[in-house]
Amino acid sequence: MSVQKKSRHLAALLAVAALLALAGGLFSACSRDPNVRKQKYLESGNGYMAKGKYREAAIEYQNALQIDAEFLPAHAQLADALLKLGAFPQAAREFSKVIQLDPKNVKAQLELGNLLLAVRQFKAAQEHAQAVLALEPDNVEAHVLLANTEAGLEDLPAALEEIQKAIALNPSRSPSYLSLALFQARAGESADAEKSFQKALELDPKSIAAMLALGNFYQQQNRMADAEQELRQAMALEPANHLPVLALARLLVAEGKKDQAEQVVKDAQPSLRNNPSGYRLLGEFYLSQGDLPRATEEYAALVQQHPKDQRLRSDYVQLLIQGTAWMTLPS
Repeated sequence: MSVQKKSRHLAALLAVAALLALAGGLFSACSRDPNVRKQKYLESGNGYMAKGKYREAAIEYQNALQIDAEFLPAHAQLADALLKLGAFPQAAREFSKVIQLDPKNVKAQLELGNLLLAVRQFKAAQEHAQAVLALEPDNVEAHVLLANTEAGLEDLPAALEEIQKAIALNPSRSPSYLSLALFQARAGESADAEKSFQKALELDPKSIAAMLALGNFYQQQNRMADAEQELRQAMALEPANHLPVLALARLLVAEGKKDQAEQVVKDAQPSLRNNPSGYRLLGEFYLSQGDLPRATEEYAALVQQHPKDQRLRSDYVQLLIQGTAWMTLPS
């Protein structure tokens, strides 16, 4: 190869090397760019959310927020992930941060309002409902939230008026009729309340919440057979849901049918084996009846079946302590 050709070849190699070095520098700069890094964490978190892996998603969103504490999308997504995980106080803090960064965020206002409603902070929840209605006067969810806060504040006429607005805006929404029924029952309007309960179930025949509420309503009306029918229907619809089982057991105990109540809980146990609140029901039933030995026996078996349930283990230890104290009491 001639000197001239060698020179041109070397120049070409140097040019390629320079381009590669430049590209490498660009990639390195991108990897150090905080905006790029926080976006990658956000996208990773979103991927986990789509797969239902909420804990992993929450970690990724928190990583993004360590880079930029004011990164609104990460706060919004973290709030949703925490809500899915049942970490309600933490979710409330995140929704509050979202509202601080974006006061017109309707979703965050409603979510925080409902979380506050659940812990009976009615005035605070009311403020969030009103903030949404100032932005969107026809927002059905906001009208429902406002109605529930007014009921919590013992203003039933205002609650009834507000829930009727929600129904007028969306007559096919089952939960609105359920709220209406509960308000009517509290106001002593029993016949209207029953019609509203039935309308809620007509619109959503699989609503466990409506079945439980109607069952409770019938129990208050001393219509025990009707109450039992609603609760058994709810149990059949969602066998892994412990709430209908608990409600039916309480109903039977109230009727003096303790043996039947115990059998209901026992029969439900196989379906509740993956539900921590469900598989504890039999032990809690024995405790509610003052049967400490059988409760202790049941918890001992549960600890063996669910060795990772730390709350269960702690409760079992407390039972053992109570049992020891009971056995050592002077006669």
